[in-house]
Amino acid sequence: MKPDGSFVIKNAAEGVYRPHVFTGSRDCFLKSARYGPADVTDGDLAVHMGTHDSLELSESCRAAQIDGLVLTVDSRPAAGIYVVTIPNAPHRGQ
Repeated sequence: MKPDGSFVIKNAAEGVYRPHVFTGSRDCFLKSARYGPADVTDGDLAVHMGTHDSLELSESCRAAQIDGLVLTVDSRPAAGIYVVTIPNAPHRGQ
């Protein structure tokens, strides 16, 4: 990896890839991904022989946080409840 964060993968196999960034922090996520002129943040990127497009990944470590309180029907704090948030369909792969 170069000091500016760039790197080269030589002889990448042809195929369809989905970009992911693993940072070790739960607060960071893949903000955007561009392969040549195409936005591939929520989709696949197809690598073909002879293509010299760059893959540009942008991450953010400013993930949103949600605070809340789960109440019973009697408006009392509910114990032992799990709350799950699921992104809408286009963002589930991030």
